[in-house]
Amino acid sequence: MKYIHLFLLMVALLFAAEVRADSIKGMAETIKKPISLKAEKSHLLNVTFNHTSHRGISCFTCHHMPSEKNGRYVSCSQCHKAVGRSKNAQSLFAAFHDKESKHSCYACHLKKAKEMPELYATTFVNCRPCHSRMTNAIQGPMTIKASKSQLMDVTFNHSSHQGINCFTCHHRVSDKGRYVGCEECHVSMGRSQEKNSTFNAFHSKSSSHACYACHLKKVENNPERFGSIFYNCRPCHQGARAAKSK
Repeated sequence: MKYIHLFLLMVALLFAAEVRADSIKGMAETIKKPISLKAEKSHLLNVTFNHTSHRGISCFTCHHMPSEKNGRYVSCSQCHKAVGRSKNAQSLFAAFHDKESKHSCYACHLKKAKEMPELYATTFVNCRPCHSRMTNAIQGPMTIKASKSQLMDVTFNHSSHQGINCFTCHHRVSDKGRYVGCEECHVSMGRSQEKNSTFNAFHSKSSSHACYACHLKKVENNPERFGSIFYNCRPCHQGARAAKSK
């Protein structure tokens, strides 16, 4: 009887080892390929994640809850199910973006940029390199046409607005998952204070989305740095300034 029990124990251990080996092999095959993390609102915010570029980081740093069923790592979305841009610990957004968490991507990137600026300060900037599709789409200047005079046209660069959340300006996202341009909703023309006017979208002093309100706030908070930059129509309406100086 003793030998039968010993034999059964050996068989069980061999079976468990084989299952464990299959599990490890399966995980090894899974992490060889890049995975796409789908954004809730815009496909431009989708993230292509490579495990291979995160070698040296313990699996438990991100996958801090192992499965009780098969020993596999639990993915973020299995626990973080709350939707939307929420600071709720159970939201998927917080799982990736929480600055205080030991497990989030953004907190890790901030830490690395601070500890080794010579390596990471230019790599981990705002939404880069995770949301590379979005940052690639907004490279280069764009011209915002004035309604009356081309001298009032504005050359806008997203690159000079790094550090400002995309939703500060693009506070609506279309059903197709792209950011909505100002003029798609603010259709009224002329120097109007109506909420749906293009002029008001850029020049409202009280809106949390308007360029002018943001510039005024920066001058108020840091006059030494911004007082001479954001003065009247500067630096947005450069054409009007150049014509006036002639």
